[in-house]
Amino acid sequence: GWIVGINYHLRADAAAQLVSEIESQSGQAHACQADVSDPEASRNLVEREIAAWGRLDAVVSCATPPLVSHGVNNLTYLDVEPYLKTYLGSALSLIAAAGPGMEQRKFGRFIFLGTAALSGTPPAGWAAYVSAKSALTGLIRCAASELGRLGITVNMVSPGLTVTDLTADIPQRAKEVEAHHNPMRRLATAEDTANAISFLLSDAAGYINGVNLPVTGGPV
Repeated sequence: GWIVGINYHLRADAAAQLVSEIESQSGQAHACQADVSDPEASRNLVEREIAAWGRLDAVVSCATPPLVSHGVNNLTYLDVEPYLKTYLGSALSLIAAAGPGMEQRKFGRFIFLGTAALSGTPPAGWAAYVSAKSALTGLIRCAASELGRLGITVNMVSPGLTVTDLTADIPQRAKEVEAHHNPMRRLATAEDTANAISFLLSDAAGYINGVNLPVTGGPV
């Protein structure tokens, strides 16, 4: 029942395909281009959405740079910065731009994509990625504390290893091992995460705030 603005950075074709899929199921959607790691672009994105539809009730943030392995011994701040700009920087910009309208209506939802690597032992080479996601986790807790009284919830959804284009380079054998160790004997799917997000957007989740919801098939 939501009108969906699909943000994309470079893949206009993929965004247009998703719009078509939503419209084929009697939904309403449109594509909007912005590099959310750029604060001005994030702000302009929100302003365009509000101008087009009159309001913006929810932001689901799942943009990510490509995952590049960096060993800690050779890691520099410049290696971490693209992740910080995309995860933490975009979150700050989106909250600042969309928050005032949500405050006026006493309703809003911010949902950010985390990672199961925030708990347990993270994979080797993921220090840049996990460090930036950890910074985002701190912001979410603070934002939830400050915005909750305004009717705005701020949450994170953290899936386990998921079958997507982003994980296409992970060897098939490694995926099979991960699935074998999972209590449900499979990897996560995009639909698993989407269903959790849909719940957090709903009125049924109105009292859930500041949480990191694992979508992992159980403790692993």
